[in-house]
Amino acid sequence: MRILLFSLTVLLSSCLSYEQVEFRNVERVNIKRDSNKEMVLNLGVKLYNPNGYKIKVIKSQLDLTISGTSAGKAILEDKVILRKRKEEVYDINISIDRSAVTKALMASGINLLFTGKVPVEVKGWIKGRVFIFGKKFDVAFKEQIDPKQFKMN
Repeated sequence: MRILLFSLTVLLSSCLSYEQVEFRNVERVNIKRDSNKEMVLNLGVKLYNPNGYKIKVIKSQLDLTISGTSAGKAILEDKVILRKRKEEVYDINISIDRSAVTKALMASGINLLFTGKVPVEVKGWIKGRVFIFGKKFDVAFKEQIDPKQFKMN
């Protein structure tokens, strides 16, 4: 029985060829919830899943940097399902440490003054699942965010 289960797992996992999900850009940033300690942001992130199967993003741990200053960890609040062979803007809710982000934003004042945008860098990992198979993927991207994109919900 164990040999059959192992063989089935190897066979199914070898049938699933994986292509990297492509980050396109951040379309919008909404402040969903704000308290003294934590903020929850709703991001409209454009992603392309080139795979022939949907991917469920179930967990993350991301380091957030604003203008070169650490802004703490960004934690995925809800699962996100990436549709197969589709480019789409996904609603992604992340929680962040309010005081760390505030300090980083204050340090980015010069960038904002001269360029009108704030450089944001995200590094870390996300965990995705396809069927019963799960895997961690490294994430790293930089984006220039226009503060005009921020909206309160």
